Amino acid sequence: MFGEWLLNNPRPDDVDILKVDLPLDVTFETPWRVTRLSRRRVYWPTRPERTALEDVGRMGYGPNTEPGKPEPDSDIYALDIDHCVAVTPMSLDMTSRTDLGRLQALIVPINMQPEEKPDTKV
Repeated sequence: MFGEWLLNNPRPDDVDILKVDLPLDVTFETPWRVTRLSRRRVYWPTRPERTALEDVGRMGYGPNTEPGKPEPDSDIYALDIDHCVAVTPMSLDMTSRTDLGRLQALIVPINMQPEEKPDTKV
């Protein structure tokens, strides 16, 4: 099945991780599909319960009570709406896909020399 394929085949380019999420009622017959990683948060961190700052406290997580509608091609939609196994390919290169040269030009104009920096005095 899927696990056997995963062990016996190379990963495609730019796939460093395959995140596999299973619905609570998963069976061998549960359908699966390849998904995108949702930008929606499902859980929020909660404060550790402690009386003093120096006390050891474990961080917890609670469900997002205002989740909104997940993207139709996302892992969250597959799990929560369609009750499918979600297989999400992930890359360790988290660099934005923006044009890096254009971003550089927006941050530091190319024609600005170090001695020409604008006066930042208030």
